[in-house]
Amino acid sequence: MQRVTELSHTGAWPTDGRKVSAYFETSLISGANDMRNTSTMACALAMACTAAMASASTHAVITNASSRENITHLAPGLYGGSMPGGANAARFLDVTAMVFQADGTTPAPGVSVTFEAFDGDASAERRTPLATTVAVANSQGVARTRLDIGVCRGPGIVGPVTARRPSNRPAWWSITYVPGAIVRARTSPDTTVREANFQHVCREQYLGARP
Repeated sequence: MQRVTELSHTGAWPTDGRKVSAYFETSLISGANDMRNTSTMACALAMACTAAMASASTHAVITNASSRENITHLAPGLYGGSMPGGANAARFLDVTAMVFQADGTTPAPGVSVTFEAFDGDASAERRTPLATTVAVANSQGVARTRLDIGVCRGPGIVGPVTARRPSNRPAWWSITYVPGAIVRARTSPDTTVREANFQHVCREQYLGARP
């Protein structure tokens, strides 16, 4: 904010988001006949509002975790028994999160979100980091990223398990994977971490029409 002060204002800037809006409304009206002053104030308003939002309490909620890799997507979920899992990923994971303001309903654009992926066991007491990246929420408060999760590192590796792709010509596969892999998203200074489960595929082997 120091740079803005040098451009158009002397004295203390209002720090409360509501006061920022009222302050610049008055300033813009008083400088309406001066085009250069109006432009400067508009620029300062945008910067002040961005700073006010960045300092506000926000949180991120994961809305999707998936991969379009050329794999079977048949690895069972953590609690799915023998049913195919919905979020199989082998080497990368595409993640989407919605960022909200403190009220839990208003989108929060421009906020940085840290995404992290882990291999882990079913109890979630042991985890191995796989990848970390940061993305910024767009104008709708949506943050998207791709995590390069790489090969399985454990703990929690299971298999090989046998899975069948239903079709007129059934295909059987042997799959080794981590059913309890985790992806999470968080904003700063929010300390609440939102998590989602995915299946980290280590290896797949085609077995043919019969297991």
